[in-house]
Amino acid sequence: MRFTIAVLIASASAALFAATPAEAVDNRVLVKYSGRTPTDFCNQWRCNCINYVPKDQSLTFGTAYCQPGDFSGNNRDTEARVFCTFKDSNGKSKSVLKHVAAATNATIA
Repeated sequence: MRFTIAVLIASASAALFAATPAEAVDNRVLVKYSGRTPTDFCNQWRCNCINYVPKDQSLTFGTAYCQPGDFSGNNRDTEARVFCTFKDSNGKSKSVLKHVAAATNATIA
C-alpha cells in the first residue's frame, strides 16, 4: 500500500513538472570589436562592466558576461556575445550594455 501511494505521488509530481513551462531569458547581445585579442576584449568588457558607475546610485552590480564569437561561435577575433546588468532595489535587472560598449569601443551589431 505504501509503495502504491509513493508511486502515485511520484507520478503526479513528474506530471506537474512536465506541464510547467520553463522560461529562460537570453540577454546576450552581439557586439563587434577590433584591435584586441578575444581574451583582451572580454577582460576589458568585464572590467568596464564591474566598474561602471550608474547615474542611479541605488543600482548595484549584477552580472558581466562576454563570450568571443557570434551566436554560431564564428568570428571570435571580431565579435562577442555580451551583457552587463545592474540590479535595482527590487532585484530587477537593468542593462547598461550601451554604456559598457562605448567604454570598450565596441559596436552593437
